[in-house]
Amino acid sequence: MRRVNGVWVAAPLVGFGLGLWMALLANDCPLSSRGNGPICPVVPGVPLFAWWQCALCGAAATAFALLVARAVRRSISN
Repeated sequence: MRRVNGVWVAAPLVGFGLGLWMALLANDCPLSSRGNGPICPVVPGVPLFAWWQCALCGAAATAFALLVARAVRRSISN
């Protein structure tokens, strides 16, 4: 039976977690120091990233983790 590297199992979870975290980020506006309303011009509660940006960054993080795991495994075996 082939031994499985832990990074190969964890990489998709890292990518999914990053994408989910990015999707949950919202634009929260703090009140101004005078207390007369929000200081930022955008609507609070609007997601910062589109769904496709979250998916793209999650997939990129997964691919990066897998490439690093492969490079480390090759350098150790040589």
